[in-house]
Amino acid sequence: MKIGLIGHSHVVCLLDAMGPWRDLMGITAATTVARPGFAKALDSWVSTGPKVVKMPARQIGKMTVDVAAVVVLAHADYDLIGKADVQGREITLRPTPTLALAAEAFKGYDLIISVTFGGEMTGLLWLDDLPPYDFIEETVPVPTRSGAQIIDRLYVKRVLDGKVSRVHMALSWLGNACRGSRIIHIMPPPPLENTSGLAHLEGFAGALREHGELDGTLRLKLYRAYLRQMIAALNPNGTAVMAPPPGAQTSSGYFRKDLAIGLTHGNVRYGAMNWEALAAGLGWAQ
Repeated sequence: MKIGLIGHSHVVCLLDAMGPWRDLMGITAATTVARPGFAKALDSWVSTGPKVVKMPARQIGKMTVDVAAVVVLAHADYDLIGKADVQGREITLRPTPTLALAAEAFKGYDLIISVTFGGEMTGLLWLDDLPPYDFIEETVPVPTRSGAQIIDRLYVKRVLDGKVSRVHMALSWLGNACRGSRIIHIMPPPPLENTSGLAHLEGFAGALREHGELDGTLRLKLYRAYLRQMIAALNPNGTAVMAPPPGAQTSSGYFRKDLAIGLTHGNVRYGAMNWEALAAGLGWAQ
């Protein structure tokens, strides 16, 4: 089974669960760029140019897999899709060099796993920088906040569509370039319940001090709406969406702090849980 893995920073925990990928990528102490406010595990993903890292064959559940990974850099090719060409109603998506590299590397692969984007939700999920608002989200059946302006879910959808579309466009192009490969998109973790005890606020320490934390239940509603819209956007193209493993969540649905290395990222144990959930979903579990 050949698997292609492409992702932004949320892919690091899956790679860490597989083995010493940094060595294979040629990352050393001399080439590592520290990211202030982030856990050390996330330093390395900005450290080198885009390349394909081929991991040694390993067992995932009862399946032996060969994994080739492309890690998207922090400040290069972040959007994956460059400027689109528009002629009338025809839109031609143009990949960045990193996405084109992944497509070339993954041709003929059985499965492509995307752990792309996710970080663009951080400000929306965490900063209490707007007048108090709330909305109805059926998957979080709690009363709306007292005194909050209830907003139409169509407005929430419009805000989230801009974030979902980045994944949608990139994977639509990748799916067309790698016809015959199954694609699964792994969602980033749900929000933590609060920031108490967190050592790494991932660039948001100042903004959180200034604005405070958005209400936890509202953050959970926004994440669930994001998940729902991602499924609605990707499923019609044949791309499956994998939600966070239930075991990684508290009874209320928040991300478990013992699985976090910062405000939004999971640790190596969380990466292993995603591989286990993937194996179970694909029928590979032992």
